[in-house]
Amino acid sequence: MPKAKLNTAIASLTGAMDGFVFKHYRNDKRGQVLSRKPDMSGVKWSPAQRAHRQRMKAAAVFHREVLADPVLLRNYTRLARKRGVSLSAVTMGEVLRKPTPD
Repeated sequence: MPKAKLNTAIASLTGAMDGFVFKHYRNDKRGQVLSRKPDMSGVKWSPAQRAHRQRMKAAAVFHREVLADPVLLRNYTRLARKRGVSLSAVTMGEVLRKPTPD
């Protein structure tokens, strides 16, 4: 769902809706861009891409586990505040920084 920031006109519109993608390039002369959503149905993921997608799924699962456990949530929230980043960046980064089994 696109997000709109409304002033006297639309200041910012990002996201996807009805087969279109709305983008905004801040430091670029293009500014707002509207394009078709890419058709990814014929894309064949490489083994490295598939492995990374699996790692991202595992990171998301761990993030949801942290949200469900009050003790872990308190610890990771404290760590996120200390680092000045979001909770999801800390929890998902924890999984992604672990060495991959080869």
